Formats: sequence, C-alpha cells, structure tokens
Amino acid sequence: MAGKKIKINFSDSVDAKKKAVKALDDFTGNEIDFNDIKRVAEALGSEHLLKKDRGKGSQERFKNKLLLDHPYLRGFFGVHIKHKGGSKIMVQRANYRKYISPVFNHILSKIKE
Repeated sequence: MAGKKIKINFSDSVDAKKKAVKALDDFTGNEIDFNDIKRVAEALGSEHLLKKDRGKGSQERFKNKLLLDHPYLRGFFGVHIKHKGGSKIMVQRANYRKYISPVFNHILSKIKE
C-alpha cells in the first residue's frame, strides 16, 4: 500500500483487525505491499512459514490453527509474490482478493472477542 502502512498487533481488538482487513480489501492500487498482508495475517494468529518449510517458488505461505477444519486449506494458505528489487515484495491486488481476502474473512468469522 503506497505510503500508508497498516499497524496492527495480535493483542488488538477484533474490531481493529476487521478494520485492517477492510483497509486491504478496499485498496485500489494494482499491488499491495506484502509486509501489510503479513502484519494482518500475524495479527489474526497466523504463522509465516520459513523458506525451508514452504518449498520453492515465489509463494509466501502461512499456517493458522483456525483453518485446520477447512476442507481445502487444512491449516495453510499462501499467495504469489513479486520481488520489486531490494527488500520490496509486492502482491497483485487480484491475487490478494482471490486467495487471501476470503481466508482473512473466514478467520475473522471464527475469532471471538
């Protein structure tokens, strides 16, 4: 997200987490900063998997215990990334909306205040 970083923590309220997910959902640019997605995923209780645990390729993966009963995800979700040089990692907005947004909303529906 250009110029606007999402600040969210695991200890924040469910409403704050919903606002962070909504901010990502409402983003209108073509690419979303992966670090914003990572912050929200970790605030929702997801663990970012290390390179050795996620395989090869240009995908970042996460693990969340609230997804263990999901028929397709079985506890894991991921998204394709694009390296922009240096440490800049971006995610296409279409990929976020197709693969990550439904997962975030599913996790939010399972979190209780």
